[in-house]
Amino acid sequence: TAVLDLSFNSITQLRAGWTTVDLSSLQSLILSNNGLTFLSTEAFIHVTKLRYLDLSFNGLRQLDELTFEPLEHLEVLLLLKNNISQIDRSAF
Repeated sequence: TAVLDLSFNSITQLRAGWTTVDLSSLQSLILSNNGLTFLSTEAFIHVTKLRYLDLSFNGLRQLDELTFEPLEHLEVLLLLKNNISQIDRSAF
């Protein structure tokens, strides 16, 4: 299982081009405890094989349309301890 742990790195935004390396086989991505406040709707288009995504302990306020749509294999999504007040009905 390919795992990338980027927790505790002060990442505040995740945009479409957040990585320049091939992460197409990545299965677990940990982005907890970063102060993350923005997720681009294209943030996950290059990590479509993710099964586990941890976005807990950040500052997310909303989940926009189509944000998680590319993640067809996602089994676990952790969003605890965010400030989410709006989830678009097409976020998943």
